[in-house]
Amino acid sequence: MRIVRPIRFTAWPATVTRLHWSEVRPVCVTVLLIVLSCLGAVAKGAPEAGPSVESRDLRMVLRADLGGVAKLVDKETGRDYAGNPTEPPGLYQLSIGRKPASAVKVSSSQAASHRSTTHDDGLELHFEHDEKLPIVVTCRITASPDRDGIRWRISVDNRTGKPLTGLEYPILACRRQLGESFQDDAVLHPSLEGVLLCKPQKHLTKGRSARQTYPGKASLQFLYYFDPRGGLYIGAHDTEGHPKTAVAAGVEGGLLLNWSHGFPSEHRPTTNLAYDVVWRAGGGTWQH
Repeated sequence: MRIVRPIRFTAWPATVTRLHWSEVRPVCVTVLLIVLSCLGAVAKGAPEAGPSVESRDLRMVLRADLGGVAKLVDKETGRDYAGNPTEPPGLYQLSIGRKPASAVKVSSSQAASHRSTTHDDGLELHFEHDEKLPIVVTCRITASPDRDGIRWRISVDNRTGKPLTGLEYPILACRRQLGESFQDDAVLHPSLEGVLLCKPQKHLTKGRSARQTYPGKASLQFLYYFDPRGGLYIGAHDTEGHPKTAVAAGVEGGLLLNWSHGFPSEHRPTTNLAYDVVWRAGGGTWQH
């Protein structure tokens, strides 16, 4: 065995120059600012945790500001599907107005106030918007440790005098890469008889999306984001064929997966989503 003896300096080597504090202070200050900036970026990147629900297969934690999903964990694999986009999209986006091109977009992130209430079977979220947009939104999230899936419903009290014609809900910002590589990631999208959107990190970049309407050119009422290790199912459990659009869209730092629900252009004081949107954990590729 070779023993390496430690080297001891009993004096400053001749090649080392002693530096005065005034010379090293600017460097130290710069390093300190860099460290503080990195710590601030980390803190900014981790949303504060809020209320949570748990089903047999998934554990979900909302952001403390109720602006989206902070964690969505597959309990069997430990994988967290939730992403952290640069601009959180909120849990819903309303379209107020008869013409889609000129409709006012209203997000949960714009609510003047919000609160959450815990029930035995899940959560109820309450959002109130300001006087310019007198809208009250109630989101109902149902989950049980004895049953697979997290179920979503929503009710919109609209006092604007203009119709609610579109509703994206629930909006999920997923991470852009599932495992060690994005090469085997894909989204099963219900266009036509069903298509695979392979490598979404590469192809569904910011500003690009895949959308298809059901009933219409979409043949299914679910999306599935997966790799060989596992996947996430996002389905509209609608037996009456209400109009809706499957959305897979790239944003800065995330991948949005959700349903956009359509409504008639007549004004209604209250609109209730007539079916559940369900999130469930899957076992791998879409064939599973």
